[in-house]
Amino acid sequence: DLKMQETGHISQFLATSAAGLGIGYGAFYTYDINMNVVDTFQMGNGYEAEMHDFQLFNDGSFLLFTYDPQIVDMSQVVEGGDPAATVMGLVVQELDADKNVVFEWSSWDHMEITDATPDVDLTGVFIDYCHGNAMERDNDGNILVSFRNTDEIIKINRNTGEIMWRLNAFWDQLNDFTFVNDTIKFSHQHDIRRQENGNITLFDNGNLHYGPYSRLLEYDLDEENMTAELVWVYPPEPGPGHHFGFATGNAHWQPNGNVAVGWGLMFPIVSEALIMGEVTPDHQTTFAVIGLDSNTTYRAHKYEWETDLFDLSKDTVDWGEFTGYTPEPYIIQVTNNS
Repeated sequence: DLKMQETGHISQFLATSAAGLGIGYGAFYTYDINMNVVDTFQMGNGYEAEMHDFQLFNDGSFLLFTYDPQIVDMSQVVEGGDPAATVMGLVVQELDADKNVVFEWSSWDHMEITDATPDVDLTGVFIDYCHGNAMERDNDGNILVSFRNTDEIIKINRNTGEIMWRLNAFWDQLNDFTFVNDTIKFSHQHDIRRQENGNITLFDNGNLHYGPYSRLLEYDLDEENMTAELVWVYPPEPGPGHHFGFATGNAHWQPNGNVAVGWGLMFPIVSEALIMGEVTPDHQTTFAVIGLDSNTTYRAHKYEWETDLFDLSKDTVDWGEFTGYTPEPYIIQVTNNS
């Protein structure tokens, strides 16, 4: 989760252990422009931070979350359930600049295991029923959390811990919104973000779409009339051959309206796959990176970032007039000063 925080520092997660597919524990670090460590960030109350997200704010406060495993007799929950299943909940914390826990929220107190979508096997010995993967401090100070395995965004009251609303794309009985202009909604999404225009954006992995494919979505979320209107989507129409990122992925909206995209993990692995790129509001691709075999990203970002870490043998490349693809090599020597 290498990215730039609003403080201007680069942050990175370094793992110390793993606990199941897509789950890693460790700590977050921040760095200056030359990648010297500035600080280390960890959860409180005996929890260890999990890798999926970290949000650091200018006042020094920050958000972290972690998975919280508990042994549950699932035979009392679903038919055929394991009597001693390990079930993963989620704990969200806000800590202040002195790294004191000032807010803590647990999915165990507010969500049901059966909120999971049907592709989550509730009869297994290991159950990741909600799988939080992104969080955002909302404009009003409350907290948005994306839950992959329940196909929903939840808004949490920062003062009381109560759920203010649920934008659920699978279960009608858990959804508080009416979707407008989006008949297929989102599925197993990542990267909920609130934009400056007030809209929310996310990366729709699309696992449960009929003929799965991934999309970038922007919703005008009316929290008074409880409507979620899809105002921008890429690709604009489904079709054969569209990219499908089974897991991970993100959509980083840029100041000029473009979207930098990490296209997530393809499964099964293919010989060539779209890794990252950027698209314009009118659906044009400004660049795309194609990788081989198992190359993938968790998230991909685009920032203005200056560093003295590297020296280059040339500062610019003159590509000439573009008349079609020609495989001419341009060699740039990069010297790492670290």
